[in-house]
Amino acid sequence: MQRLKAGIYYFPTHSRLLKRDVAVAPEKVAAAIARKNGWTVEASGATAANQLGLSTQVPARIVLRTDGPSRTIDVGGWKIELRHTVPRFLGRGRHSPRLLQGLRWMGGPYRLGGAVHIQYRR
Repeated sequence: MQRLKAGIYYFPTHSRLLKRDVAVAPEKVAAAIARKNGWTVEASGATAANQLGLSTQVPARIVLRTDGPSRTIDVGGWKIELRHTVPRFLGRGRHSPRLLQGLRWMGGPYRLGGAVHIQYRR
């Protein structure tokens, strides 16, 4: 077990390819901090679009939406930016908040160029 930050510990995993221990993903660190403080955290913008496969662009910064306070967390060489947002943009469900954030970042259905087909039901 290794200490990452005050109050945050992790078990490093060993990579056979790199032949050394690798650190935990920054998103998991942010999720642990949010869980500790009772916040909800969801991917934002380019991160959400990349995770959903709507964009091949890999974001240079980690920006997450939260119902907690806005802050920047330095973790192992990464800067994780938590931005406060209203709860309706966090939504409920497993994929719906990420889908909403990804579509908002892409600019809605008019800029997607046919990448997404939305079926309306009555």
